[in-house]
Amino acid sequence: MPKQPYHNHPICQEIRNLMATGNIGTSELASRCAMSKGNVSQYRLGYRLPQPHLMDTFRQAILEIQEERNGQERAGESSSPLSEPEANHYARIRKLKVEIFRVAEQHDWKVFGIHDRTYSEVGLLLCRDIIVFCSLRPNSHEASEEAKNYEKALSAANVHVELWHPNNWPAIERILALPPLALPDDEEDDFDY
Repeated sequence: MPKQPYHNHPICQEIRNLMATGNIGTSELASRCAMSKGNVSQYRLGYRLPQPHLMDTFRQAILEIQEERNGQERAGESSSPLSEPEANHYARIRKLKVEIFRVAEQHDWKVFGIHDRTYSEVGLLLCRDIIVFCSLRPNSHEASEEAKNYEKALSAANVHVELWHPNNWPAIERILALPPLALPDDEEDDFDY
């Protein structure tokens, strides 16, 4: 059985597109639809195919979330506790993440969010024929000490470490579009355990 049998199914693609265009996270959609994050993730990634009535639930929940956000903006309330310039930086990072996921998916990368002990995302782990850790930061922000420690540890483990900003999108896109390394198939791996 394929790992993601419904990944290219139009319903799963629609879920991904709706969530990406509305900048809606799995947790937010799951809580609005009264279902687990795991189920929403499985539908979004194509591990399971939702029943048709669930698509109506998803569409309605996404519309409600977007209307609430628009209402908050019209009322002058910030949807984020961050100051306006910082909120714009973080919105750019979220958009960058969406684009990274989109392009990575087209080139057969598996992408995982990496979080620190406070569940703040510190980067993305991209896996295909190599492992790449990318730290996503607004252009003017320095890495925290904890993020620097992650990067040092990953570099020491022969993981390729990248620092990606929204302004260097062309370079990011080139890296994601690189063809897989040509690895020999017929050699057995002899590891000493």
